[in-house]
Amino acid sequence: PNILVHPVWGKVLFACADLIAGFMISRLISPYGIAKKTSGSLPLRTKTLVCIWLFNPIVINVSTRGNAEALISVAVLSTLYFLQQQRIVLAGLLFGLSVHLKLYPVIYALSFVLSIRSENHVSFKWLSPAHILDLITDRRRRAFIVSSIVSFSFLTGFSYILYGYRFLHESLLYHVIRTDHRHNFSIYFYQMYLAQGGVGLGLVAFIPQLTLLLALAYRYAAEDIGTCICLQTVAFVALNKVCTVQYWVWYFALFPLCLARCGRIDVRWWIAVCVWWAAAVALWLSQAYRLEMLGDPTWIWLVGASAALVGAHMLFLVIVALHTRNPLMHQSPNANIPASK
Repeated sequence: PNILVHPVWGKVLFACADLIAGFMISRLISPYGIAKKTSGSLPLRTKTLVCIWLFNPIVINVSTRGNAEALISVAVLSTLYFLQQQRIVLAGLLFGLSVHLKLYPVIYALSFVLSIRSENHVSFKWLSPAHILDLITDRRRRAFIVSSIVSFSFLTGFSYILYGYRFLHESLLYHVIRTDHRHNFSIYFYQMYLAQGGVGLGLVAFIPQLTLLLALAYRYAAEDIGTCICLQTVAFVALNKVCTVQYWVWYFALFPLCLARCGRIDVRWWIAVCVWWAAAVALWLSQAYRLEMLGDPTWIWLVGASAALVGAHMLFLVIVALHTRNPLMHQSPNANIPASK
């Protein structure tokens, strides 16, 4: 289409995806009180939360420069929406699509499964034999898992037929061994630079990521899936071995859902997080400019800026964890849950 229709086709498509994502955010918030429509319009707080996404300059820049992150955000938000609507199979198909488009949403797999209420309504402790058995045998959870696998397998298989092994390497395998150290906000960039392309450090970097992702799924998935995957995304990006500007778009799309569930937080905390995050980014960019354009040896400053950026993300996690309430998809264990569609 960029050749046959217009050179800016892709940028217009991604900008439209930004708008669709904003619409999905408003729909996800609206059934749960704060966004209840009055006189045909949304309340001010809801509009403010949606604007966090729609008028975010980083989101606008990423889409208009030609990155497809907004499309993945739409797929993830749509998965959440149809889980909320109890349309389990459709949610699974969309989740498979999101993982096909970009691998990172796979980190939500366990959380999505745990968020689906069991049809058995059996009370048991986490990780007990009864709980594990229910995770495996519950019909609704099986429907989500199977539909996700079918969607992902079909799309990936079709792409493999079209493009061969190169597609598998570029879309999936490359991310396991990726060790980019240039233009990388990650705390690991300098170690990867010193390792001269070795993959060992990159694989070790998955350990703290995986630990925190599992802990967040265990704590939040069944209680509030919106907050859960937002916190998981922040943790994943903060601790990933590669982090670029477009990675931030992944959690920007989920911030409104998470903030909608937070209790009353002193605005000074949010100012502190924003100032800390912005200062860390500004420091990193200034030192990266000195390194690449002026040739100054600013490696230690860059490492410090990356560490400060991790600290800003961790502060956000702590603040939200201490003030989260009103689960996004909370249902009573005795609720009448319709069959999957």
